[in-house]
Amino acid sequence: MSEPAFIPALSYEDYLHLPDDGRRYELVEGDLFVTAAPVPKHQRVVIRLIYALEGWAEATGGGEVLTAPLDVLLAPNTVVQPDVVVVLAAHADRVSERGIEGAPDLVIEVLSERTRRHDEVVKRHLYDKYGVPEYWVIDRELEVARIYRRGKGGTLERAEELSLEADDHLTSPLLPGFSVDLKRIFG
Repeated sequence: MSEPAFIPALSYEDYLHLPDDGRRYELVEGDLFVTAAPVPKHQRVVIRLIYALEGWAEATGGGEVLTAPLDVLLAPNTVVQPDVVVVLAAHADRVSERGIEGAPDLVIEVLSERTRRHDEVVKRHLYDKYGVPEYWVIDRELEVARIYRRGKGGTLERAEELSLEADDHLTSPLLPGFSVDLKRIFG
């Protein structure tokens, strides 16, 4: 009986040597995760979110809106590529030539069947652990948005679940004056 192969934990330096092949690579506490490029329906939702958030950012000067592919360096062995991030103006120094160094103020993931568990479980745990104040999970199949915010205990807790059916609007206490109808997001 042979011994199982030992695969060492990867670092950011290892991550930098991965191929530029159209796949999305993420490093989660030393473990490599790979997903294929997103499908058009996913990208349409991402683009609508970016337009809405960028409109808010330009009107208020409140921060910067960025999108994948973009490295978010949470730790030396943890690099993720969220679909959309917002870094508030007060934390502009987190944006560097390498990507975002530390926790963005708002992280948004648009779910697909391939990434559902990774986004809702693994990444939510990471964003909680590394101090992301707010996390939106946009489920394009169910046409709902699950909003997680820091609770009284200091952890990310589900604050709201919004739905297209209820004619809800995405808002955030982090983004004063921002509001977008889910009808606009889901098309």
